Amino acid sequence: MQHPDRQSRSLSLPASLPPRSDPVHTRCSSYPPALFQHVLAYLNNGTQATVTRPPHRTLLDCGCGPGLSTFDWIDHHTFDHIIGIDPSAGMITAANNILRDRTVPESVHVEFKVGRADRLQDLVEDESVDLVVAGPLNTPFFSSHHSD
Repeated sequence: MQHPDRQSRSLSLPASLPPRSDPVHTRCSSYPPALFQHVLAYLNNGTQATVTRPPHRTLLDCGCGPGLSTFDWIDHHTFDHIIGIDPSAGMITAANNILRDRTVPESVHVEFKVGRADRLQDLVEDESVDLVVAGPLNTPFFSSHHSD
């Protein structure tokens, strides 16, 4: 069942995004700034004037690795809760080490968990996530019904 304040919509991305010329984004292997702008504009336009913005917005970053792209979402001041998941305990340890050295606003809760995108039931509550992102992943996803 869909949350009453949320609508299922699909996102169409612009035909092309500018190249990654920003040295910060090139160095961190994050998303290009135009993609952040497009996704956030889409998310914010989905909130109708008659419906107040949910008090909390949650972002789930699947395959977050050491969290480099995950941390970039903090700077956009859109999410109160940011969760990064990765199947590698080593990557989650690296993300948590970076998190300890970062300044994060008190209003934002950031956490990293070992987990897989195809098994979210123990990681997040149903209907609690407003945006799911998954950068370039090196892990194939198969349903539990996959047969070779």
